[in-house]
Parts: sequence; structure tokens; C-alpha cells
Amino acid sequence: MDDREIEAIIEALERAREEEFLSLRGLAKRLGFSPSHLSMILARKRRPGKRFLWAAAQSIEPVRRLLAAHFEETKRPPRR
Repeated sequence: MDDREIEAIIEALERAREEEFLSLRGLAKRLGFSPSHLSMILARKRRPGKRFLWAAAQSIEPVRRLLAAHFEETKRPPRR
């Protein structure tokens, strides 16, 4: 995934956190990660790994849609 896609996922996480009135600890618990790990991702100091992205996609619909779009694009044959 490129930086633009990662940024969109982080923004989706931040929006979900705000819309659902979740604390950092609450969102981290929902995703199954430590608050410090989530904090580093939201601060753009750490890139989310596969396991984190999978957990976020399972819990947050906008993240699921972004990842689905990414994988749909990667399945297409290269443009000429």
C-alpha cells in the first residue's frame, strides 16, 4: 500500500473514533492492540501492519471499504 492509502485508513480510524466517542484506549481495545501501538500509528510514527489492517477492517466499515478497493485495484491487469 502506498502512503496515500495508509493516510486514508488512518483518517478513517480517526473519524470512527470521533463519531463513536471512543477514547484511544477504547479503540485500541476494540482492535485488539495496545493504546501505545495505536497512538504511534495515529501519530504517523509507525505504519500499520497486516494484522492491524485486518483487525481494523473487521471492526470499522470505512477501513473495510478502503482495503477492499485497494485489493480490487491490485487484481486488475496492468494498464497499457
